[in-house]
Amino acid sequence: MLVAALLLGAAPARAAHPALVELRVVFREAGGASCIGAGVAIHLGQGLFLTAGHLVDPGLARREGCPGAALEPERPPVLLLGGRQVPAAVLRRVAGVPTGDAEPGWAYPGWQDLALLRVAVPPAGMAALTPCGTDPAPGAMLRIESLRRGAPAALRALERSGRLGPARIDGTMMVLDGPLLAGESGGPVLGPGGCIAGVISARQGDPAGRLGFAVPAAAIRAFLDRQ
Repeated sequence: MLVAALLLGAAPARAAHPALVELRVVFREAGGASCIGAGVAIHLGQGLFLTAGHLVDPGLARREGCPGAALEPERPPVLLLGGRQVPAAVLRRVAGVPTGDAEPGWAYPGWQDLALLRVAVPPAGMAALTPCGTDPAPGAMLRIESLRRGAPAALRALERSGRLGPARIDGTMMVLDGPLLAGESGGPVLGPGGCIAGVISARQGDPAGRLGFAVPAAAIRAFLDRQ
């Protein structure tokens, strides 16, 4: 079963890559109770941050332990910058499409499980990452980076995938022959030279171990270039 790499109420356990920050989103249930979703955001420069779209998607929150939840409109997502919680505006995200029991990435057309955020004051001197110019070839060794760890992972495939639901959601996904951990959604898969080869979207159980899924660089570039 595919599950979102979303962690509720977790804290980073290692010194993170200097371009990464923790993203927190508050979801409120109909009865007034709340829970916190957490993931990773990648600094692209000038106060812009890239993350997984399902982290700020209220529709996905309903499948992550907050039944009936909705994103609190008066409490935007926050990024943990310099020990402070800094509000971030959601500039752009791809709307998820209802697909029955499908989990992230299949809920997003073109596998673009992505969101672009901006903070009002760009963080001075913070490192930044950029998407790779081309997608790596299957078999390439990449590196998963998150707030919890850095780990090598082989690119098993760039696979064309679709799922039938109320709509068919087709798109190219990056299949990683390596495990992902809860809370790593939104983190980068780094290619040669440290560019963003993918953005972590989901993980899946597999008889031989664990597979990870990420939004590939071509989809990231298309998302960022869209007007």
